[in-house]
Amino acid sequence: MDFAKTVKFTLDATRLGGGYYTMQFGLNGQFSGSFVGPSGSASTALVDGAAIAINAALGNVFTFTAASDAARVFGVPTGGILGQRVYLYLTNTSGGALTATTFHASILQGTVTLMATAKSREYVLRCLSATVPTWALVAQTAVDIGT
Repeated sequence: MDFAKTVKFTLDATRLGGGYYTMQFGLNGQFSGSFVGPSGSASTALVDGAAIAINAALGNVFTFTAASDAARVFGVPTGGILGQRVYLYLTNTSGGALTATTFHASILQGTVTLMATAKSREYVLRCLSATVPTWALVAQTAVDIGT
């Protein structure tokens, strides 16, 4: 008699991108599994200001539109969990290059390239430690994207 047991693991949709794993175990030692990802990811608009707060507990996808070249700093994300990735989609509608926009010095980063006017760029941050909030800029689009 062949017996199979199906187990379903649901991932935290807010923190890890959602979706679930389905695994099937058989008495004969066979194992099969599949991952079903989320149907879509909602984005959270960031509020402009001198210090821009990113609450990673709200999700993984954040948008920001710069209407001026005012000095601003993207803060270290709060509420993150180890391994979480945060995707920042920045759009520049200021009429000039964003020369006064930076990431907080505590975010581990190489050279950050900000976009020219009427362009967008994507940045990816990853949580390296949730105990002592440590984030790193792990990717950015290589070129500006037209808006």
